[in-house]
Amino acid sequence: LDDLGVLGLAVKTAPDLRSVLSVIERFFALMTDTVVYRFDSKGDPASLSIVAQTGRHAALPFRNECALLGFSKKIRMLTGSEIALDHISFAHKCTGDPARYADHFGCDVLFQQTRDAVWLSAEALDLPVLRGDKGVSNFLIAHLEQELSSLDSTNPLMAELMRHVSGALQHGLPQAADIARAMGMSERTFYRRLSDEGLTYREVLQQAQSEL
Repeated sequence: LDDLGVLGLAVKTAPDLRSVLSVIERFFALMTDTVVYRFDSKGDPASLSIVAQTGRHAALPFRNECALLGFSKKIRMLTGSEIALDHISFAHKCTGDPARYADHFGCDVLFQQTRDAVWLSAEALDLPVLRGDKGVSNFLIAHLEQELSSLDSTNPLMAELMRHVSGALQHGLPQAADIARAMGMSERTFYRRLSDEGLTYREVLQQAQSEL
């Protein structure tokens, strides 16, 4: 959390676990455009799910296992309690000993499920955070809202293009026709949209490669 700047501070000063999950869902886009989190508090158990924003990659299952393990340890640290998680779910197959996963997470770990998520009781959402301070948290969240507004003002076509191209670059240089199809438009419309924005496909590819 100390490496997440204002976001990390907003998490540490959130008044309760529900607020922690809400902050992560809303503002994690400030950290990376490769993944977002979805917080669902309507059901019991509640869940925080990882939603990848890139193409499929062999490293993603391991990345998601590490992310959810780190998260499960942090919420225990934040609340100062050995909070009992309901379970952990992963979409991929188990590649190791299931008992070791259960031991690390301190709860049941299910594989080949519909999503990668940590599940916890609705009651746990009301647990207070040890360093929670609603006034400080609100101040930090206002700062994060400003940063997010700046991010949202980015050209939406370019932002979507970069997501598709960056994911496809893992498998070689993608053809414009393939990217157009992934974005749900014809190649002709794709080039027209690029032209309207003063862009060329070559420039988009170069920018995506540079950012990666």
